[in-house]
Amino acid sequence: MTKTNVQVFTDFDGTLSLDDTGLLLIDDHRSMGPERRRVLEHEILDGTKTYRDALQEMWDSVHISWDEAWAEYLDKCTIDPGFPSFNDYCRENNFPVTIISSGLLPLLSKIMTNFLGDKAKDIEIVSNNGKVEGRNWKIIWRDDSIYGNDKSKTLAKAREQANKDTIFVFCGDGVSDISAAKHADVLFARKDRDLEFYCKREDIPYIPFDTFAEVESVVRKLVDGKARIEKSSSGFCKSLVVPERNHFQHIIRLLNTNVDGRVKIQIALTSVKGVGRRFANIACKKADIDLTKRAGELSSEELERIVTILQNPAQYKIPTWFLNRQKDIVDGKSSQVISNVLDTKYRDDLERLKKIRNHRGLRHYWGVRVRGQHTKTTGRRGRTVGVSKKK
Repeated sequence: MTKTNVQVFTDFDGTLSLDDTGLLLIDDHRSMGPERRRVLEHEILDGTKTYRDALQEMWDSVHISWDEAWAEYLDKCTIDPGFPSFNDYCRENNFPVTIISSGLLPLLSKIMTNFLGDKAKDIEIVSNNGKVEGRNWKIIWRDDSIYGNDKSKTLAKAREQANKDTIFVFCGDGVSDISAAKHADVLFARKDRDLEFYCKREDIPYIPFDTFAEVESVVRKLVDGKARIEKSSSGFCKSLVVPERNHFQHIIRLLNTNVDGRVKIQIALTSVKGVGRRFANIACKKADIDLTKRAGELSSEELERIVTILQNPAQYKIPTWFLNRQKDIVDGKSSQVISNVLDTKYRDDLERLKKIRNHRGLRHYWGVRVRGQHTKTTGRRGRTVGVSKKK
């Protein structure tokens, strides 16, 4: 059997490293501080300021000497505990690992050497450069893009030189990783970070992770032939990493959700946001799936039929009164909102209620209890104070 080729690309700050080396220095009281930095981050996400311009302002504000930076912050930086093992696995199989970062090369190189020693020499680092003059830090951009270091260019160049069957894995966490996402066959996004929120908003398939041990587990399955990648017409990896036939899959990646393969398919589908037991039941029947089957026993074709029905219920004559989003206020259409789209619609609804100053919207804005959230309670959460009766 032909060996599967894999190339691994990962962001550094907040992904490989558990600390963001740049933010540690930028949030210092001698720099701009966290308040102004958060304002710039919101401007990046809103599109009012480019990532490059915002990062330039951040680094221009840093006024810490090199020795102070290491003594107070950088010597305490740690990397993901699962990365050394994953890196060893890649070295054993000759899978190249490349760090693509918007950070400064001198910082990254020293931290990697501190943790991996000589093994760090085998890892290519593609990042911005920088120099320190006294207490002033200057970032030296790698290219002229709006990111300063367009990570997609590195992946695109590697794709041109690689075998067409090579699997490209990318791990990231932030805004600067968005450009690289479309070039990855398998995209890993750290949980509860900006990249995950972006993928949910744009409906980009990804796999959330907490540690590189989870990344290694998925890569091992791909290499061992226990899983394969199915791409959509747009070139993205679908949200489903499908097991090969005759392999029982204990965990199935379905619609950006980990589905337990050990339980019956109707119950297993309810772990997907927006799918209840009744909707799961009718979807299985429309897909001609045996309801007594466990989820891990289904073939890739059967799983694909279920996903298609869940995403397009109207095409399979499922009545509109059965759907959870009827007469949407934006387009007036009725649909079944599931997975990441459910979170997006929920956030949009809350923002609309806040903008029109609706009663519920205002209470969400104030951060107080809203209808249905035990509003009958007094809200007191402290210890009960006893009252002594007069004798």
